[in-house]
Amino acid sequence: MQSLATITAAGTITRVEGDSCWVKLHQEGGCSTCGNGSCFSADRGEKLVKASMNGVSLKSGDVVHLHILRQSAELGIWVLYGIPIALLLLMLFTLHALGYTDGVAGIASLLVLIPYYLLVRLARPWLRTQCNITVSL
Repeated sequence: MQSLATITAAGTITRVEGDSCWVKLHQEGGCSTCGNGSCFSADRGEKLVKASMNGVSLKSGDVVHLHILRQSAELGIWVLYGIPIALLLLMLFTLHALGYTDGVAGIASLLVLIPYYLLVRLARPWLRTQCNITVSL
């Protein structure tokens, strides 16, 4: 039974690099099982994830389970989606309230995301320590 504190997904190891491995996620359920392809589902692409093996001896082709703390996944969602949307809307409404035209407010709102994502890029080493994905058989 899966713990509420972790998110688990099945996958197949495609490459091993030292104590890390690349895992191709298995797409299960929903449109990914249809095979029709007419809906152009975003869930259909190959997804590779780098995970720590924690000393477990694994090889390419092994079927494994990926584990990530729910707290780590939520941090990723906030950093990549929640905060940028909040910044964009805050900038948009503030500039609009100050009397700027819709076009200027919209462009400035989008431009505020450039320094934000540069900061996120610089914070990648710290973010990696907060998001630890492990594998098990």
